Amino acid sequence: MNIKQYYNSNQFNSGYKFGVEAKRNENKQIIKFEQIILRKLDNIDKVRAPLELGLHEK
Repeated sequence: MNIKQYYNSNQFNSGYKFGVEAKRNENKQIIKFEQIILRKLDNIDKVRAPLELGLHEK
């Protein structure tokens, strides 16, 4: 099954609809959780990127 077939299949659509319902029902919790993860990733990148690019040597 290729990607196009998967997106057109009932398996994807029912899973997608279920995911949308879950997101609608728990929207505040999920958004808060996503923001926490993004904030942590952002902080990691702020620390890691300069080290990888060698900017700390300047």
